[in-house]
Order: sequence, then C-alpha cells, then structure tokens
Amino acid sequence: MDGHVLHGFNAKSGEPLWKPKPMGHDNQPPVDGTTVFTSGMGNTLRPRDIRSGAETGPRLDRCAAAQAVCDRGTLYVPDLRGALHAYDTASGRRLWGWRPEPTATSFLEPPRVVGGTVFVTWFRPDSPRPWVVQALHADTGHPRWPEPLRLLPPQHWLVSGDRILAIAPEPGTGAHWLVTYDVHSGTLLWRRPLSDSVVGNPTTSEKSVHLAHPNGYVSSWDGLTGDNRWTVKVAKSLRTEPVAAGAHVLVTSWDPGQLSALNDADGTVAWRGAVRPTASLMTPAYVAGDSAWAVSRAGVLQGWDLGTRRRLAGTRESLLWNPDVQGTPQLHGSVLYVVTGNGGLHAIELNTGE
Repeated sequence: MDGHVLHGFNAKSGEPLWKPKPMGHDNQPPVDGTTVFTSGMGNTLRPRDIRSGAETGPRLDRCAAAQAVCDRGTLYVPDLRGALHAYDTASGRRLWGWRPEPTATSFLEPPRVVGGTVFVTWFRPDSPRPWVVQALHADTGHPRWPEPLRLLPPQHWLVSGDRILAIAPEPGTGAHWLVTYDVHSGTLLWRRPLSDSVVGNPTTSEKSVHLAHPNGYVSSWDGLTGDNRWTVKVAKSLRTEPVAAGAHVLVTSWDPGQLSALNDADGTVAWRGAVRPTASLMTPAYVAGDSAWAVSRAGVLQGWDLGTRRRLAGTRESLLWNPDVQGTPQLHGSVLYVVTGNGGLHAIELNTGE
C-alpha cells in the first residue's frame, strides 16, 4: 500500500460518511450513481457503496486501476497488458475489450469519454510521431477511424463538439501549433502557428478557441476556419487558462494579480478587477451565477459582480495549498471545494461566499 486513503463526506454538511478507506493509488476514483470504484493492492479495483464505503461487488484484478473512468453506467478500465475493457457498472458484466495494433504495453492516461466516443492514447517509441490517439465507439469498442492519429506529444489536447484540439510542437523547431482534427474521421482540418506555448487548457466558447500564453498574451481563434480573431496583451505573466462567460472572456493573471474581462468579439478590455490584498491569482476564474471568483497566492478567495463589475464583500482567507500536491480547487455547481495544505477540506457556496 502506498499510504493513500479515500475519504467520503456529506456534500451539504461536511460530515464523514465512513471511515477512511486505503487506496493503492492517489487518483480520483470514478463514481457512477451510488458506487465509487477505488484502487486497491495488487492493481485491483473495488466497487464501494458511496454512502457506506462497504464493498458491493466482485473486484476487478490485474487492471490499471488508476486509469479507470465511469460514464453513463459503464466502467472503462485498461488491463496490465495494454487492452481497454468496458463493464456494466450495475452488474459487473464485461461489455467489450479492445487492444491497439501493434500492441502497446499500456495507455498514457485514463480514457476520455465524450458523448458516444471513447478516446485512448498510447506511446509508440519506434515512431517519429510517438503519441497515438484512437477514437472508439462507446457501445461496441470498435474504432471510429481507419487509422489512429500519430502526433508529437501535445502540450494540451481536448475534444470540443466535433473537433479535437491539440497544442503540438513543430518537429525540429519546438515551435507550438494549434492543430484541429475532425472527431468523426480523424482527418486534419487546419493547423496554425502560435507565438508562444500555452498555459492551462484551451477554452472553447460557441465557435471560438481561447488560449492563454505565459508571456501575458491571450489569443482567440475561429474554431471552424482557424483564423486568428484577436491577440491581446493582458498582463506580464499568465499561469491559468481563460474562462468564457457570456460575451466576455475572463482572465486571471499572475503578474499583476488581477481579473481582466475581455470582450469576446474583439479582445478589448471591458473592465479589470483589482485583488485585495495585492497578490498573484493562482486559479482560473470560477463563474457562479452573476459572479466570478478566484483565489490569490495569499490564500484569499474573492469575487466580483459581473453586472456591476464591483468587488463582492464576502471573502475567505487562509486557503493555502500546493497545486502539485493538492491540485486545483474544483467547482461543482456553485460550490467550490478546496483542499488546503494542512489537510483541511473547505466547501464554499460562491453565490454567498460562505
């Protein structure tokens, strides 16, 4: 055992649901309905009742438990020999299995399930483009594309609508490109050069793609044509992705620490929100209703009214954590969950700041 444990809490009260359960990995266990699938010793996956923590069914042995995901009643998990399997979460019945050809020893990350498609990635060290992705039909496991995509390892990639977006380096130069592929066929749609690398994840809104760059620029691209809609200098340094919010793109900056609201149409600054006390912002903007929130390096959570553009009165302090250890706070609905460096778990209703 690696010393990892899983805690379960009541989302409304914060009361523990059951005693901590040992885990074999530090992954976020997948949840389907009332079942959570936790990793155990010897590469096993254990289904547990989410309310009691008790095991509810047979374990899955010899699987890559840290790469398991659930989606709409199906558990997807690789085995230790490079094959992906799908199981019915209610009965445990195996639905299908699929293995890359030529055989890969393992997958690079958990499968990503988007709509009716499962995306899997693996590594081919003998190829000049060693990063490989294939799209599978979620109900059968059959490949959607006649051949998988072969790329240099991308800095970021995501699936948005009927497009796959990747931030990929140029062979030999290291220059970064924004590349788009068709989800249904895997064919290249367009590729455009970028002036700098990208921080955080690409953000999509309607037919646009927004990127934040470490040199303080934000760029926006037409998702259909690849045309650069605008590129603007927002700050000296950025470390988080932009967030689409209606007619605006919200950007939290590291230097200086501030919230910038850009007009989606042309990239001009609609307004800026100051941080008090002055400090770099560590998180992207969290949008809840008519407000946007962010946490500063000083551990202060503060918000701004998107209508009046004024800072909100409610703040929370002492929210200090290490992103490499505790990760980035997650927003579910209007509740922000923060795990701090001292082991505390905070659930904050952003509509009230409490």
